Amino acid sequence: MESPLVVAQRAAIQEARARYERGEISVDVFRATLDAITEAPDAGTCEAIIAEMPRSPLAVLAALEPTPQPATPVPPAAPALGAGRGVSRISAFMGETKRAGRPWTLAPDARVSCVMGEVNVDLRSARLPSQAALRVNVTMGETRIIVPRGVRVFARTGVIMGEATVLGETISGMIARGEEEHDPPDGAPLAELTIDARVIMGELRIVLADSSDISIAELAREALRAALAGVRDGLAAGGSQRAALNAETIPATEE
Repeated sequence: MESPLVVAQRAAIQEARARYERGEISVDVFRATLDAITEAPDAGTCEAIIAEMPRSPLAVLAALEPTPQPATPVPPAAPALGAGRGVSRISAFMGETKRAGRPWTLAPDARVSCVMGEVNVDLRSARLPSQAALRVNVTMGETRIIVPRGVRVFARTGVIMGEATVLGETISGMIARGEEEHDPPDGAPLAELTIDARVIMGELRIVLADSSDISIAELAREALRAALAGVRDGLAAGGSQRAALNAETIPATEE
């Protein structure tokens, strides 16, 4: 269970990001606010940081508008045939792939492949089937898989001129193999996961973590990266529009 400070930090980061996306604060204020939230010693400090943030006049006017009446709920449509089976393949070839943050679903039979790249898979944010099999291949790359502590895990790992840290145990060398297990200490497991991994001249880490172990600093960095990416996309779109406008207004040169 997350501490009150972590809960408050998450809420404060979401609120700061929402205000930035609405245009109420600049990117510099957003950056400084994220730094302050990350270093906050208690939940009250997080609330004070948000309360002291500047608000645009438009936000004040919006608060005076009548609250819209909720729409009549519409029953959800029936899922299409084959929908909801989940993610079955996560891969990177000379690149980087990260599956974390937003909720997602892991397929009962899934593969993780990394060739001369980097793959990060966080199963804490995933909806897991009751029983799942995950095949992992790492060749001259790095892969990190985070598994919730409430999941029962059985992992078989083979290493050729590489290294693997699996559930706290290390397997490394010219040719090495290992088997590791984890049983949740409290109650029935959330799910059962079987991992078959092969590492060739690469590195694999399979670690156990609680949901509350998600780094607030990492969450803040992710929010800032998303915001800056939006700024870059906006500038690129604006530049394209200006170029098109200039092309239309500049008269053609007669030959």
